[in-house]
Amino acid sequence: VLTFDLSLGDLLLRPEDASCTPREVIGRIMQRNRIALRGRRKVLAILTHVKSVQNDYMRADVLEALSRDFLLTPEQAKALCHTNIRRRNSGHEPLKTCIRLLPCLQNPIAVRHDVLSSDCIDSLLTLEQSGRWLFALNLENPTGHYNLNLAEPSDRVVAERLLLLTRWQDRLWKAAGLIDITQRANGKCTRNETFSNRSIEWGLDEWRLPGSSGYLSFDFVPLCRPPKDAQPISERVWHDVLQLIRKTVFIHKP
Repeated sequence: VLTFDLSLGDLLLRPEDASCTPREVIGRIMQRNRIALRGRRKVLAILTHVKSVQNDYMRADVLEALSRDFLLTPEQAKALCHTNIRRRNSGHEPLKTCIRLLPCLQNPIAVRHDVLSSDCIDSLLTLEQSGRWLFALNLENPTGHYNLNLAEPSDRVVAERLLLLTRWQDRLWKAAGLIDITQRANGKCTRNETFSNRSIEWGLDEWRLPGSSGYLSFDFVPLCRPPKDAQPISERVWHDVLQLIRKTVFIHKP
């Protein structure tokens, strides 16, 4: 009788990750779990296939698959969001295409305006509303309440990244020999979890999302704490940050 435990923990997480920031760790894991389009032939093959789909329902399925498994550059995403040909394709609905491609982008906040290539307030607000959880996600300080629609690609990728962050922090916590302080003693940073308005509970070794559609709601309380010598930012710096945010709420082209 051969008995063994199979875990992806050692494959996804490395000892040197302890000295990295959460964003660096999660970014590296996402790169390993997704396919980056490199090489002219591969890029043209994938983009041509996606843009050749004329049926709206089939195109939605193709973009859904792309959002789950691939990483795109801003130029590649932009090529899918715009077109100069009359035949119906993903470029004729740039807003819907851009929304579905948000999980494929390494830094959606920085590139959302360039990919959409629009100064229309309605389009920008719709994009912000659809990707609000992804745009607001701060892996350095993820504490808060989340209500994610797992049927939406941008919401689903937020849940995936938070689970990866939980797994990494749980590993560091156990390696330090600290006691489990999670709500259900399961190593999870989530609390008060509900899925489709029903209470759920992740097992100790369970790291999958509870479904592919439905609303997943939870409070996220990270295990890691600021170092003892951490200092709060000054009032002056905070004031400057608020001023900068006020000035850059909307981006206008000259």
